[in-house]
Amino acid sequence: MLPISAVVITRDEERDIGRTLDALAFADEIVVVDSFSTDRTVDICRARGARVLSEPFRGYGPQKRFAVAQATHDWVLCIDADEVVDPELADAVHALLGGEVAPSCAAYALSFRTVFMGTPLLHGARETHVRLFDRRRAAWSDARVHERVVHDGPIGRLPGFVLHESTRDVAETLEKLNQYTSRAASDLGGRPPRGVGSLLLSGAWHFFRHFVVKRQFLNGVPGFGWSMLFAVGSLVKHLKAYEVAADAEPLAVPASAEVAAEPAGTGGSAIL
Repeated sequence: MLPISAVVITRDEERDIGRTLDALAFADEIVVVDSFSTDRTVDICRARGARVLSEPFRGYGPQKRFAVAQATHDWVLCIDADEVVDPELADAVHALLGGEVAPSCAAYALSFRTVFMGTPLLHGARETHVRLFDRRRAAWSDARVHERVVHDGPIGRLPGFVLHESTRDVAETLEKLNQYTSRAASDLGGRPPRGVGSLLLSGAWHFFRHFVVKRQFLNGVPGFGWSMLFAVGSLVKHLKAYEVAADAEPLAVPASAEVAAEPAGTGGSAIL
């Protein structure tokens, strides 16, 4: 049996980290690199037998590279604090590394399912990310955001899922949507949409893409809600960009408008 290290980076994850680590109990060791949490994250990790190290956060890529370097074993499984490995995937990892023949691939892509409104969105388009790899042949990139695993060998696939629940309810999802659309509007550089028609088309396209093309309709009400959030997010992003553009321009006064002189001693303005 080839030993495996499960690696997690954390900061203030007391709400989710317990179930994440419970699902990693099949690993030979669990390494947690914590960025000075102020809640009970470290206590929860240590209570579950994890080896916890403290390290300032330097960006997702560098942080994950550091965490992998602290592992005892060469085969590592990297999971985020709001993700849970399901039993089928845990069994598949155990079978892969427990066989008589060494794994033929340098890394393995895992299937991810979003959890929304407490329900895994099991139907429709799935995401895959490389998270299981031999660190002698693969490593995290140095990107501070949008990090990925780079490798020098073939990529395999395993059955089972990683369940990703970044928000617990609709209210929290809307809070994150508000933060995301503000950043996205800023990235647009104050370029507003061309008009009402483009707003309608953008929202309709995002809903159609997720609800129909990505088959979220198979997931019932949660799938409908998830698709609607993408449509609303597109609308809100462009409305915020419209605000940014409007604030950057001086107030336009019609050429025909006349402003009367202020009567002496009134302290106010007269509008004709």
